[in-house]
Amino acid sequence: MINTNILIIEDNPGDARLIQELLKEVSPYYIVKWVGHIKEAEIELNLKKIYEVILLDLNLPDVQGGTTFERINKIAPHIPIIALTGIQNEKLIDDLISKGAQDYLIKGQVTTETLHRSIRYAIERKKVEQRLRNSELRFRDLIEKNPDGMIVVNQNGVVQFVNSAAKKMFNRPNYEMLNFNLGFPLVTNQVTEMNIFRNDNQQMIVEIRVVETFWQEQKAYVVLLHDITNRHQLENNLKQTANQLQQTLEQLKHSQATLVESEKLRALGVMTAGVAHELNNPMTGILQFIEYCIKYTDTNNKTYPVLQDILIETNRCIDIVKNLLTFSRFDTLLKDKERIDIQTIIDRVIRLLAYRIDKEQIQLIIQKEDNIPQIELHASSIQQIMLNIMINAIDALEHVEKKTIHIHINKTNKHIVVEIIDNGCGIDQTIQQHIFDPFFTNKPVGKGTGLGLSISKSMVEQHNGQLVFESTKNKGTTFRLLLPF
Repeated sequence: MINTNILIIEDNPGDARLIQELLKEVSPYYIVKWVGHIKEAEIELNLKKIYEVILLDLNLPDVQGGTTFERINKIAPHIPIIALTGIQNEKLIDDLISKGAQDYLIKGQVTTETLHRSIRYAIERKKVEQRLRNSELRFRDLIEKNPDGMIVVNQNGVVQFVNSAAKKMFNRPNYEMLNFNLGFPLVTNQVTEMNIFRNDNQQMIVEIRVVETFWQEQKAYVVLLHDITNRHQLENNLKQTANQLQQTLEQLKHSQATLVESEKLRALGVMTAGVAHELNNPMTGILQFIEYCIKYTDTNNKTYPVLQDILIETNRCIDIVKNLLTFSRFDTLLKDKERIDIQTIIDRVIRLLAYRIDKEQIQLIIQKEDNIPQIELHASSIQQIMLNIMINAIDALEHVEKKTIHIHINKTNKHIVVEIIDNGCGIDQTIQQHIFDPFFTNKPVGKGTGLGLSISKSMVEQHNGQLVFESTKNKGTTFRLLLPF
């Protein structure tokens, strides 16, 4: 693989670090340089260092908005630029795209998938644009070297370009023809003949054909002037050139449309996965409570068949949720934080899993250090993280004779530390580097989605915490959750 050099222009160190971490997750071949101000970026780019893509925050301390893009694009027009913005501003985005930005990303919604896709898309789109520019240069060269007269005019009929043959036909220098109105109506798809009166009073009869095209990214017309005797040869050459240009433009339009549709489907999938995964854990809790009630309800009790029906319907809901689950990263900003004792959250998780812990005869040992402070966090998210880890720990104990889970709660100078330790099957050394990857699971089909740990890690990082683990095959696993206070 070839390294891809990326320049991040971002004044917020936290956002910059997040993007760098996401890039590390995507590929080890991304080489990142970070600067925090527009002046630093200008110095860096003026050094003529090679960058394949620029990630540009639009609001820097020394310049904001579209002006930020214009200054960077002026220095490095050949490098694709992906704009980073904190809000969905359609007008600003449309303006940036029209000025040459390759793509944009909304802060707080950036995932490894969207970041990688945007970088690859920006690089490929820039290549397509370069091919179009090269095609236009070839087109210009073709026009200039064509022995027949050719004139490019804009939609208002004002001359934009005149080739040498046309200047000879009119016997006028370039400055007398450029930016002047052509002087006769432009009728496309129609061949006409016209007498041209040269500047030296000489007359020439030419056949005129008007072709619609694009010139400097604007709609324009090519007025073709050629000798009657060369009609067929010139028409064939011009048609071929026009077709090639049209095909290139159509390919670009088709690629853009495909990317837009792909992004819509991706966004829908992420939304569906988020809802499904949020529902999965409470549904599992409901299932545990129902099974617990059934266990301690006599079969002759009139509530027993009702509980059986609830069990069936709950399992059906869980199956529906499982079918909806797909990859998602929870990169949205956490809201509704509260100050809470971490023991309270652990107690909730244990109550949710009480039936399974009792059923599988697991010895649960909880040790808590004194003076553990309350912490401000999103309780539901932390509960989901611990529930995911506990479920994995219980699953790992399936084939162990004496099943034990230890929960240790202690603190350091900066963190509350929760350790969940099992004596289960452990995690094989060959797959440990992948356990936080979305969709990766070593559980049998139907027993794991591969999303729990991936989403848990994302939620912990949104709390500025860490989720790490140690594991030895056939000896057990320790997951360590560190939350700042």
